[in-house]
Amino acid sequence: NPENTARIKENSVVVYLKASPRALLARVGHSRRPLLRGGDKLDIITSLMSQRSSLYEQAADITVDTSNLGVTGVVDAIMTALRQSEAAA
Repeated sequence: NPENTARIKENSVVVYLKASPRALLARVGHSRRPLLRGGDKLDIITSLMSQRSSLYEQAADITVDTSNLGVTGVVDAIMTALRQSEAAA
């Protein structure tokens, strides 16, 4: 929702934790999430990402590709991106 996104961005830094469809499948493919029912899970994830990724990218102040990162790597990447963002401001 564009209105929600605008409100969030007023007082926050929006970080998009991007991942490849295969990485997402490895993370959530075993779950019983309603969106992943009724078909090939990789196809569903790929379709959802093609529909949503441009919206996520437009909303994000910072994008971190988490496809090949563990939790510590994600935290380090976010902290680095935040420092770079602050330095550029």
